[in-house]
Amino acid sequence: MIASQIDTLATELDALVASASRVFSGLQAASADPSLARYAAALSGGSEQTAALERGVRLLHVYTRFGDAEGQAQACEALAKLCVVGVDDARRQAMLDHGVLASLVVVVRSERPEPLCAATELLAAVAGGSLDHRRAVLRCGVLSPLVGALRH
Repeated sequence: MIASQIDTLATELDALVASASRVFSGLQAASADPSLARYAAALSGGSEQTAALERGVRLLHVYTRFGDAEGQAQACEALAKLCVVGVDDARRQAMLDHGVLASLVVVVRSERPEPLCAATELLAAVAGGSLDHRRAVLRCGVLSPLVGALRH
């Protein structure tokens, strides 16, 4: 009986993973089309970079919730690129407003090497903004697990 329940759960999980793969590949394909990217930006009420930021943070939340290490790393890397040096602090603030730090705490605590490296890069990019951004990073509770992970 337990074996059949496990098989059923495994089948449902496989279906969920396949569904998520179709959804996310569709999002990536849509972002390759410039007209769709402009349309998405218009819907979000901002620029293409703002739409990409919002999409990236949402994907990071989803990947974090499902424990997808590869997705977490890709989302963190993409978001870090949006925080390049010389960019105004509005993007960093938008990431904070969308709750990126909560997902980063979870990614850092997982101690998986690839997402940990990407999350560290994103944390540095966010903290590279104003004093308020650095304070937000300090207050979110990510530094203690980060230091612990780096010691291993």
